[in-house]
Amino acid sequence: VIYTDGSAQYEINSDESIINFPIAQPGTYQLVSISDANCQGIVSGSAEVIGTSAKAVLSGGGVICNEGESAIISVSWTGDLPWTLVYTDGLSNYEIAGINTNSRNISVNNPGVYTLVSASYNDICQGSFEGTAEVSLIAPLTGEIIINDSYCIGDQILLQSSIVGDLNYEWTSNGSGAFADNGTPSARYTPGDNDEEITFSLNISNGCETIQLTATTEIISVSSVFTIDFDEQDLTESLEYVFTAAEEEADEYVWYLNDTQVSRGSIASIIFEETGENEVQLVVTKNGCKVIARTVFDIKPNTNLFIPNVFNPNSSNPSNNRIRVYGESISSENFTFSIYNRWGNEVYSTSNLQNAQVNGWNGESSNSNQENNVFTYIIRGEFSNGETFEETGTITLVK
Repeated sequence: VIYTDGSAQYEINSDESIINFPIAQPGTYQLVSISDANCQGIVSGSAEVIGTSAKAVLSGGGVICNEGESAIISVSWTGDLPWTLVYTDGLSNYEIAGINTNSRNISVNNPGVYTLVSASYNDICQGSFEGTAEVSLIAPLTGEIIINDSYCIGDQILLQSSIVGDLNYEWTSNGSGAFADNGTPSARYTPGDNDEEITFSLNISNGCETIQLTATTEIISVSSVFTIDFDEQDLTESLEYVFTAAEEEADEYVWYLNDTQVSRGSIASIIFEETGENEVQLVVTKNGCKVIARTVFDIKPNTNLFIPNVFNPNSSNPSNNRIRVYGESISSENFTFSIYNRWGNEVYSTSNLQNAQVNGWNGESSNSNQENNVFTYIIRGEFSNGETFEETGTITLVK
């Protein structure tokens, strides 16, 4: 058998009474001749083979904001008309037949990923197909701003949205501070100097709706300033001074002297035992916020010197029956303390500071009790800071 498609001839040898021709190209096919080993036959008839590059492409999709609403998917077609389309949402197949246009918009109300199952024409011919379209159902926005009830001065505030996703975020506040990382679900805020109570707002949009969330926090202000009931320039050792915290409503006050805790409460009485630099520290805690103040004071030696001017050797009061030397920061070096009667005779003398401060003069001289009279004393020496002193005075002995 010899046949042609109008441009070329093809020959097939067969011993079958029915012959199927392999066709690779569209066109009108006709028989040219048929013969066997001995005879030439008669041929007639023709066959038309239709061929086209038919193709369907799926695109589109989008979001469904509320149940019952719809989104649009689109199918474009290249091929003969009419044509038939079968598509699926992954759960069910849907068919649209007799489409007489090269494109078709389809309204869908089920979320899912849509694909094509088939595209055909002339009832029997199949075209190729490709593409996907995703339709998402957007849930209503609901959530909150995650934030602490209060923060300490100097803290940076971390703001966190409980709603996280591919959304639009915008943070604002009524404060005077500054935002960092605005436009994200987690922003940071540095309070301004005058911020006390701050209300934050967060607008969130998902393309379907915009909601606003709000939250309020407090900036805890705590003062660690303290005052002293004396001129700071004149503080001396061994004397008691009263310190007062300026903050009146704190939860806790702790006072330290040279890193050693000495008092608790808003008022502290502190005695400086050492000369030179001494550091007073106040730690104030309020609503979980802690602040610390430190001040260094230059403590001067206590150079007060005191000799009583009257005593009674027979007194039952130990403080009144002897003449002792009273004072602070007195050096034991180069110390003398002498007492004379009215005729200039020495009745008591010592160069031992401890003896003068502890034992003193008991009103006797040469193991003889002195009578009521007025005596004169001279005391010489120096303080621990090197300052020298020399004082004279009178002492009245009264029995």
